Amino acid sequence: MRSATNPPNAAQWLVGGILVHDLLVVPVTMAVGLVLTRLVPAPFRAVLQGALLISGAVALASLPLWRGYGGPADNPSVNPLPYGRNLAIVLGLVWACATAVIVVRAVRVRRARRSHASASGPPAG
Repeated sequence: MRSATNPPNAAQWLVGGILVHDLLVVPVTMAVGLVLTRLVPAPFRAVLQGALLISGAVALASLPLWRGYGGPADNPSVNPLPYGRNLAIVLGLVWACATAVIVVRAVRVRRARRSHASASGPPAG
């Protein structure tokens, strides 16, 4: 009888996941955060950082599905959905929401600048 688990494979994935996280994900995340700090104004930075983190987490969590891992190739009912397309839809929604928040914040910043400029009035002279 064949075992239902494969401990060496599970250990390989566990160690590999830790190494990928520590050697790839963390440095890339730090570099992107640094670039965003330098290039993106403060009111919009957190929104972009949040959208990037959500996008990465969703893509990583769904990696086995959209790559087609898990299950025999002769059983199409194991992974029956178009996971790549669904991932694109979810990521599109994440970025549409982020864009909407950025637009709202940009409008608020512009209104605040206009009201501040009109409140201070013309210089006395």
